[in-house]
Amino acid sequence: MFFELKKFCEENKVIVLWLIFFNILAYGYFITHWTLSIDSETQTFASSTFLAKSWFKEGRLLIPFINLLDNQEILPFWNDLISIILIFLSNLTWLTILSKNQKHSDTSSFVFSLTFSISPLYCLYLRFTTFNISISLSILFIALSAYYLSNFFNLKAKRNLAFCFIYTFLAISIYQALVAYYITAIVFIILTREVDNHKCRNIFCCVKEAIASATILILALTLYEILMKIIYLYIPKSNYLESFYAWNRDDYMSIFKTIMYFFHTYINISFNFMFTLSIIPLLLLIVFFIYKKRFHLFTLIILTPFLPFTLIFILGTPVPLRSLIAVPLMLAGLWTLLTYILKQAQIKLIILLVVIISSFFNAQFINRIFYSDVMRQEYDINLANHIYNHTVDKVGSNIETKPLIIIGPHDNIKQPFSFEEETLSRSIFTYGDENRATDFMTWLGKEFVHPTKEQISAAREISIKMPSYPSKGYIKETKNLIIIKLSNNQISHPVQLNLNDYEKLPKNDILSNIDIYKKYEKETFIAGWAFIKSENPKKTKYYIRIYNPHTKLTSFYSTRTSKRPDVAEAFKNLNNIEYSGFEANLKAIIEKSYKISLILVNSNKSYAVVNIKQL
Repeated sequence: MFFELKKFCEENKVIVLWLIFFNILAYGYFITHWTLSIDSETQTFASSTFLAKSWFKEGRLLIPFINLLDNQEILPFWNDLISIILIFLSNLTWLTILSKNQKHSDTSSFVFSLTFSISPLYCLYLRFTTFNISISLSILFIALSAYYLSNFFNLKAKRNLAFCFIYTFLAISIYQALVAYYITAIVFIILTREVDNHKCRNIFCCVKEAIASATILILALTLYEILMKIIYLYIPKSNYLESFYAWNRDDYMSIFKTIMYFFHTYINISFNFMFTLSIIPLLLLIVFFIYKKRFHLFTLIILTPFLPFTLIFILGTPVPLRSLIAVPLMLAGLWTLLTYILKQAQIKLIILLVVIISSFFNAQFINRIFYSDVMRQEYDINLANHIYNHTVDKVGSNIETKPLIIIGPHDNIKQPFSFEEETLSRSIFTYGDENRATDFMTWLGKEFVHPTKEQISAAREISIKMPSYPSKGYIKETKNLIIIKLSNNQISHPVQLNLNDYEKLPKNDILSNIDIYKKYEKETFIAGWAFIKSENPKKTKYYIRIYNPHTKLTSFYSTRTSKRPDVAEAFKNLNNIEYSGFEANLKAIIEKSYKISLILVNSNKSYAVVNIKQL
């Protein structure tokens, strides 16, 4: 492999140099302008044992071992540079594979290289400094797997299958989404072999190669599942993974609508014009295979645009955009195949010009994305300094002895250059997670005491009646705590609540109304008012109860008290009714089959239930 790669670089120095130029143009700013990205702020202060267990819980069993190579440290420049180098090596590996095709040319190399490596979609995982090296390495592993599988198809040497299996297993062990990447790679290899006049040209060859490729994937997945079952005997599986399984949880129509909404959103992303532009090679390839009466290839080419989204169809639910790393390979494959079937040099030149111009636009957008993230960090630093200095002015040296808790999210100010997609360029303070905000301030060198879970819970209760930033009083010092309240829009947290020892009150003892039940992309908002007739609302606690009929699990979530002067006006004869309002922002996935209730618990060990209908 090494000698073939070296030979290709020596024979194609111009292509390699141009590829280096475009990589510097696209990723130079990213490499030299590091930011503290999502998860980095918490993992910086976590123990290596905790981090390793976290990766194992999510099924990414190889990442802890890769992280040992850089001593579990999140390093500026180093992680990002190595990630880009690995993508660059993946590109060269693919060019080495394609160079064996009789129809491959310098034009094809340029078209593939630029489309494959200069993609804004990579930005969505590259800013995850905690594992961007691992993901880039997994992309290289799939390229190496494809290299050895291609060699097996050409030479029939079985040792190539062994190497293919090893690299496929390693890739999946880093990131499960590489299953879709492997499938995309295999279909691309089969298609390139089919358009080569000197390779097999019938459906039986395709079927045999597909079976061999599928067997490798099944064996790799089997070994992976066996190892994960062993690991889960000692380390519990993460709940994060459970949220991606929908087929046994939701009705088919809901799944279909959710997937269609995802594709509609994905196609309309501002940097995704290359995906839309790929309709040109797709249609031309379809016409070509129909004209040649090669309907098995027609079927494959129809499926090709959907291959990077394989996991969405397997799971029945959308996946994070950063997991769609097979899209650049799919796009590069379509444009490269188009150069293979065209004979006119002038048309090939037009295609090359289209790809070069598109690559300049992509490089520009990549720089814009990372510039936006750099400015996001500047905003976060300024906000952290501002609220910390205000806190020191108010509490003085007590900040070194009392735990500091930051309550609620705070959105950064949108600017013309701002670009926010999923976690990319999203302010640390927008998550409403107390640990993220305080860890970020610790990273900045701010001195204070970190709170325990119990202290955070106590601070949430106290903060309910506090004004929010930047209003006067958003900082409060108690006997044991220092509380900074950024907003009322706190994410509702799971709580432990056992109602077995409580007496259930009849429904006619309650007055209530659900004003808002709104499902957003990332959370569900519920608001309304309720009170027990014989109870002071100030002494009543409100919870949201969610029952999942599939898993038979019941979860309880905290709510926030909101003042309702309108309710107080309607019930003038009752005291403190203005405190009967409640609000809840739930990050939990709530499906139509789930049963949602509002639980009111009073001071007399009694509780009442208000059913919430989903809209």
